[in-house]
Amino acid sequence: MNALALALVRNEADLIEAFVRHHAPLVDLLVLADQGSRDGTREILLALQAEGLPLLLVDVPELALEPATVLTAVYRRVAPIYQPELVYLLGADTFLRHPGRAALEAELAALPPGATAALSRWTYRPDALALATPWPGVEPLTALRERGPQATPCHAVLRRDPADDTRLVLRPDGEPVLRQHGDALDTLPGYSTASASLAHWPVRGVEQFTAKVVYGWETHKAQHADQPELRASYVWRPWLDQVLAGHGLAPETLADAARLADAAAQAVAQTAGLQAVQATVLDPVTLHGGPRRLAALARLEPVVPLMTGLRWPALPGLSMCLPTGEAVDLAPVRALVDRLGARRAIVMGTPNWSADLAEVCPQLMQHVPREGQPDVPVDLVLVPAMPADLVPILAEAARPELVGHIAFWPAQPWAAGALEAELRLWQVQGWAPDLGQTLALRALGSYADTRQRALVLAPLDTTRPERTDAIRSVLVALDAAPAAPWKELAPTRIDHPLQALLVQDLAREAAAPSAPPPVMPTGAAATAPATPVSMPAMSPSAQPVAAAPRQAPVRSVLIAGAGRSGTSCLAGMFSPETHHHAHDLYAPQLSNPKGFFEAAHINDLNESILVNSAMAHYGTEATRDMLKGFEPHQLWLACFADDMPAVWNDMHRRQIADAVRDRPLCLKDPRMAITLPAWLEQVPDAMVLSIHRPPAVSAASILRECQVATYLLDFRISMRDAFAVWRQSYRRLVLAYRAGADVRFLRYNDLFDAQRLSQLEAQVGAPLRRDFAEQKLNRTTPDLKVDPASEALARLLDMLSERTFLNDRAGDHRLIDAYLADWPVRSSAPAPAHAG
Repeated sequence: MNALALALVRNEADLIEAFVRHHAPLVDLLVLADQGSRDGTREILLALQAEGLPLLLVDVPELALEPATVLTAVYRRVAPIYQPELVYLLGADTFLRHPGRAALEAELAALPPGATAALSRWTYRPDALALATPWPGVEPLTALRERGPQATPCHAVLRRDPADDTRLVLRPDGEPVLRQHGDALDTLPGYSTASASLAHWPVRGVEQFTAKVVYGWETHKAQHADQPELRASYVWRPWLDQVLAGHGLAPETLADAARLADAAAQAVAQTAGLQAVQATVLDPVTLHGGPRRLAALARLEPVVPLMTGLRWPALPGLSMCLPTGEAVDLAPVRALVDRLGARRAIVMGTPNWSADLAEVCPQLMQHVPREGQPDVPVDLVLVPAMPADLVPILAEAARPELVGHIAFWPAQPWAAGALEAELRLWQVQGWAPDLGQTLALRALGSYADTRQRALVLAPLDTTRPERTDAIRSVLVALDAAPAAPWKELAPTRIDHPLQALLVQDLAREAAAPSAPPPVMPTGAAATAPATPVSMPAMSPSAQPVAAAPRQAPVRSVLIAGAGRSGTSCLAGMFSPETHHHAHDLYAPQLSNPKGFFEAAHINDLNESILVNSAMAHYGTEATRDMLKGFEPHQLWLACFADDMPAVWNDMHRRQIADAVRDRPLCLKDPRMAITLPAWLEQVPDAMVLSIHRPPAVSAASILRECQVATYLLDFRISMRDAFAVWRQSYRRLVLAYRAGADVRFLRYNDLFDAQRLSQLEAQVGAPLRRDFAEQKLNRTTPDLKVDPASEALARLLDMLSERTFLNDRAGDHRLIDAYLADWPVRSSAPAPAHAG
């Protein structure tokens, strides 16, 4: 039976090789969705691909996607292309015990289409040798020996019904498979099987389980970023707290972890009154495929996420390029380059293809043939959307002794019979279709032309003409068959196969009947787009009038300052009709009833820059110590040295360019006091607005926020650190102004001063929503003793606020220099941490 295995993989480098080698003889294809592994898992999988094992690797670098979403999307993408009869739904830490492929399929053949087989799953526990063996742990061939006393049913085999390909909903952990009927769901029928079972091995050693806890927390937060009540309920939180406290996990705790790791087994045990059972059963598992040979590629470093604030730097995400009228589907081509191990290629697509492919495949040298120069060997010739008249020219020019593979898809569908004639033309010139690479390229494609018509050709094997004929017949039959349903995405750039799940809003926007979007370059040549200017139409009856004074263009605005100092109120005064705010703004809450005017993706980007800067300035060990206990979105409360420069990279540049593409803009984030240079690189004409309240007011409000905000659960800082956070923001902004940035200083009370607001409107070039600010929302009445350093900085800010629109920069510099003479810049040693 044509069989396929599907599994979601995340940081399983210690056993992923054993998993692949054990299951490869059982199926025709292993499809592994790698969700952002950082421990060598992906490198091991690429090495196994290079060996020729039947493996399709699907990159999914988005932690926020739920496992069920990933599994369902991968199945719906792959199943119509490969058309398996059986689909094994496995976990990467689960091994199928079976009597052999023939005997197993003889039993599963009785399974009706559209049904699943439930297998007993036993949870195995680490023994003393496993706990004492350092990374990468003991050999899986010898380690699966002792299991727990309870088994749970696991719906691990699907007998595919092609009619259900677009309706099935797959779920992790062996839960029953669902089928959609409009808005309703039903459960596929499940049948028991006697000849097979599953060995589950979730806890394998101290380093492995420590990494599992840490990376699991990272993923848990990403998936519940907007659900603080769920984010706070991490099931492994007690073990995470031990790691965060620097105590580590003791080997004796792993036995308890192994018993609790399988929630279903735990529930069965509790129902049966067996929750206190400690006994294990000796039941060794026989694994196939031989010992590990790639363990050297594994790199397990459980503390790395702690050094980077658990989630930072962010994993590579989707490209947010706006549609340009051309689909640049990099994901299947990048995977093809990896599978072929290609190092030199000829790319005959548009400039977008060449530039963007160079960005995602920097190891691939793109060769440009020159007339009069000798031909050089290349691993790949890539021709996206190949015109029909180019086929005979390329077939004659591409010499099999110099070209490894040719990959292309036609610009237009083939007419009836045209594909067979074209394949015979290629065969005459020494080329034949590579069925495995062709199906893989199609399965990872996000557009119908790639999924239905992509071809990968390899030099013809003249010793096996019957195989070439059979493959040609298969491809011709596939072309003649009705196309599987596919929801087409608007033309854009696709960096990884499941990106379509994350750009649906972009696709709907592009499909809406509106003016065409501006054409933007992509890849390394991308820059922030110019702001389009619309001209009012003149009425036919209008009479000429004297020319009005030219109005200054509306300026973009970046708002910074300490948290709880009025930044949200100031941002809210900029109307969406004149300024673009960040998308997906946080909803109003009790502490900010009219809104925060911040977005998670802007906060995450700034926090990634902060951690990148700290690691460059302090080093990884000091950064780890300084950020211990912080979680995402909490770094606005972290303190850094004044002389720590902002350090950002190309990934940050691309993300900032995307964030500022709509102008004039108004972006606000307290962290921007430190990351400001990175933003001004992309928006050099922006005005920076610094707003402040008295330090005692802001510090008291910060302390209160740490008591009521759900995302600050378990986080506390001292009054001393609250003042330090306040000083950090404004010292940075003062230093930025002294260095030449266009910073304007405002007091919170200036938001209710009509004359000051008129001055601000004139500078910005747009009216403000003056009724947005309400005095009654200034509710904090502090009773805190202010330290001398904060008092001195507050006096300077008040003076600068009085002078901010006088355009007397030289006089302002003298004030700042006098302040710095008494209160010098705080150096980088020692690196401060919050009071915990």
